[in-house]
Amino acid sequence: MSATSRLGWTLLAAGPNALWSLATGARRRALVLAYHRCLGGAETFVAPDQGYVTAAQLERQLRFVLKRRRPLLFGELATRADDGPYVAVTFDDGYRDVFDVARPILARLGVPATLFVASDAVSGRAWLWWDRLYRVLARGVGQEFELAGRVWRLEDDRAVGRAYRALLAELKRSEARDQTIATVERRLGDAGVAPGNLYLGWPEVRELKRDGWEIGAHGQNHQILTALPARDARADVAAGADDIACYVGERPRVFAYPNGRPGDFDAATAEFLRAEGFVAAATMVGGFARADRDPFRVRRLVPKGWDAAGVFALQTSGLYYKLKGS
Repeated sequence: MSATSRLGWTLLAAGPNALWSLATGARRRALVLAYHRCLGGAETFVAPDQGYVTAAQLERQLRFVLKRRRPLLFGELATRADDGPYVAVTFDDGYRDVFDVARPILARLGVPATLFVASDAVSGRAWLWWDRLYRVLARGVGQEFELAGRVWRLEDDRAVGRAYRALLAELKRSEARDQTIATVERRLGDAGVAPGNLYLGWPEVRELKRDGWEIGAHGQNHQILTALPARDARADVAAGADDIACYVGERPRVFAYPNGRPGDFDAATAEFLRAEGFVAAATMVGGFARADRDPFRVRRLVPKGWDAAGVFALQTSGLYYKLKGS
């Protein structure tokens, strides 16, 4: 984001946003915040363009929303009849910095949180696929590889970034994504080792549970459910829930749709989530949490560390999404 656009967002948040909030009653609407990573400065691996905030940004954003909203766990907020006003804090995937960096901030502020676990990553069985893709490309600087008739040349970090973004978009809904990444690993001479300390382990997840966190499901291998045959989608959901029940001791009741954009979930996915015992599901569609009054289509705000400071205030009022036409 350019300095000019940053200034524009900040000025917009300083004046018109307050009037919009007052006129629309936005301050009384329920919010769910969707985070992924919370960086403390010591991280050695961060895939580009993935959702993250810094520790300072997380604390500033939480203090801002706590001025007017009472914090609840996601499952409580999603199934209540009233809007409160409430706020729920959620983290997707299961990165270790959520435990090391975000957890102390939330504890200090007295905020409960929900963690949606991608169980293959937390079990140490596999990388989250975008991390695996970025790892092999970043380690392949100076090499080239052929894929589906196209030659990718990784001359420098910028070329790595271009390749990563292009393949990220191409593989997101591909049933062959894991096989494709394995092909890239072979062609770049990478062993494709299992992740180290990037993700939480089950002992940390259990500790979060003891701290009062809600542990939800995010699939076993972060598959976009509508991109899979119905039987495979149900199997992925069930396997992820089974992992949580086994290692945490309680079956999850809430779910976050992998990717979570329009088209990544539908009435059929909601139906088999209900059949698995889930009571609510979170999307990545931006806006007020209970706009649709459907506990299986809960909207969330997605703060990003590279946004101008004023953007978060605009997101919490809904004006941000109005201006974007979403």
